[in-house]
Amino acid sequence: MQEYYQEEIEIKELFYFILKKVKVWVLIGLLFALLFAGVKGFSTWRKIDNSEITTKLREEYEEELADYKEQKSILETHINDTEIELAHVREYLKKSYLMEINPFNVYTENLTYYISTNYMIMPDKTYQSPDCASLVLNAYETILTNGAFYEEIDNNYLQELVDIQADKEMLTLSIDIIGKSPEDVGAIVKGIMHEIEKNKAAINDKIGEHEIELVAFHKQSTTSTIAATNKSRIDLLVGQKQKQVKDNVVELEQGLRESRKKLNDLKEPEDNKITKRTVIVAMVKFGLIGLLAGIFLALFSLVVVFSTTNAINNAENLYKRYGYILLSVLAGSSQKGFLNAHLTKIFGKNLVSTYEESVEVIKETLEVLLPEKEPIALVSNSVGVDVTQRLATDLNTALSSRQVVSAGVAWNKSGSLTVLKSSPNVVILVKLGESKTTNVDMLVSYLLKADKQIIGFVAVQ
Repeated sequence: MQEYYQEEIEIKELFYFILKKVKVWVLIGLLFALLFAGVKGFSTWRKIDNSEITTKLREEYEEELADYKEQKSILETHINDTEIELAHVREYLKKSYLMEINPFNVYTENLTYYISTNYMIMPDKTYQSPDCASLVLNAYETILTNGAFYEEIDNNYLQELVDIQADKEMLTLSIDIIGKSPEDVGAIVKGIMHEIEKNKAAINDKIGEHEIELVAFHKQSTTSTIAATNKSRIDLLVGQKQKQVKDNVVELEQGLRESRKKLNDLKEPEDNKITKRTVIVAMVKFGLIGLLAGIFLALFSLVVVFSTTNAINNAENLYKRYGYILLSVLAGSSQKGFLNAHLTKIFGKNLVSTYEESVEVIKETLEVLLPEKEPIALVSNSVGVDVTQRLATDLNTALSSRQVVSAGVAWNKSGSLTVLKSSPNVVILVKLGESKTTNVDMLVSYLLKADKQIIGFVAVQ
């Protein structure tokens, strides 16, 4: 026996073993299917005439249906609102000048106006009229902020290009205008100046006499070194605004996709009223579960049996384990049934096509290995006596000048011992799938101690 041999579970042999037992695990699966379906069908059928259970199920269904409708309404409203908001944001992206500006190349202009009312305190009067300069400043700030006149210039969100800062202590009105070109900014500046001039008379009449004077007018581009101090302000007005709007679009689109998915995944609850159809559906469902559970349990059990029972399943492993050649694979009995025959063929178990060819192969091998005319004994501990005797008879016929005898089980019958005494050469017959490695180990050890020459193995299917 080869000491280095280590037993391994071969996947191919495991599959062959499992598929040969297909009737077993299918039958177990069907039994489990009937058991599961029967138990579920009986328990469900009992609920049909139980008014308490049917009332409770109806209440649960109505609650689930109300919850479903509420969730569906919330999702549909949210989707509709998001679509409207997203449409507005996309329109803004399409029309807004601010979104077209390169934040690293912005043209800017600044207008600074000073408000004067020539207010003086009258020492000789007890009551002093209030200074209306701050009111005048507020009036101009409101007019330039409300956006009405911007639409006369262009309707594409020009107001966001203008930043107005009113200083009520200094009575100044600072106006910053940004754009992508001097022409764009110039058109807005012209409109602002015109709006101030147009409303001056009305403010004089309603608030008080005043003068508004342009005290500073600057033009610059952020690409110039002069504009370096204004870079952070322009980034805030342009770069951050653009990023904010684009991030908002991404967030809205992602939210819209998630809401649509939730609405699509939302399923209307089924009426859980128990009917005959409900019983049948439950039986079919649990029958399938039982079928799968039974098959899984059967397959698991077969794997355990295959891995724990040390049967010899592969004829080729005989040489690996014991170091003796495989003379042939003998078709001890015909494979019954279409499935077994094809499995034997698919998994390569038919190393020879017929019993007669097996005998011929064994005969030729023995003639080569044993040129001298010495007797040969066929020994086995698992193959039936009829198979062993038939093979001995057929080999005697094939080997006319050599005696081949059937010794049966070598160590438990006195007749076998007598046969072995006159037969120095031994061939061991092994039944695939039934012969245990422990028994074959004992047989090989016994024969070696008896000074017998083991020629090889014949595997019987």
